Amino acid sequence: MKQTEIKNVATGLTIDYEGIFDLAGLITFIDSFFRKKEYEKKVVKHTQKNKKNKKEVLLVLRPVKDLGKVKGEIRLTLKITEMTDVSISVDGINVSINKGKVNVVIDSYILTNERGNFELRPTYILVTHIFNKFLIEPKQKNHSGMIAGDSSELKNEIESFLLLNKYLT
Repeated sequence: MKQTEIKNVATGLTIDYEGIFDLAGLITFIDSFFRKKEYEKKVVKHTQKNKKNKKEVLLVLRPVKDLGKVKGEIRLTLKITEMTDVSISVDGINVSINKGKVNVVIDSYILTNERGNFELRPTYILVTHIFNKFLIEPKQKNHSGMIAGDSSELKNEIESFLLLNKYLT
């Protein structure tokens, strides 16, 4: 059994938006962001419910970035409620987009695995853990800043993408 220590880096970064947006464009944008930052994308949950004339979409992603001995993970929860399809005219061309309420929550973590080559030496694991926690700054401090920066950048980019769509009408 692997024992993984999870360190919260940035939790609760939220975006609340209500208005018009392009769902396919938003998902493509998020996918390209993770590809550009070299994350391995994992889709944990993707559901869509149809209720009368409105739709609800829930998308949970947990992309992971391998950083050597540690891994960085960003958990993105995209929840869209009261979504309807609307058609607007942009420069004389009819475009089909979506309208609704968008909620995005971003959490990021550093995952460390203390077991590995020294699995049979618990004293080594204990001493290393104590040194890393209390006496020296481990290298993962730099990784924490990088993952937190990626999370903050993702939040700002998604917020900008959604606000840009507000001015299409």
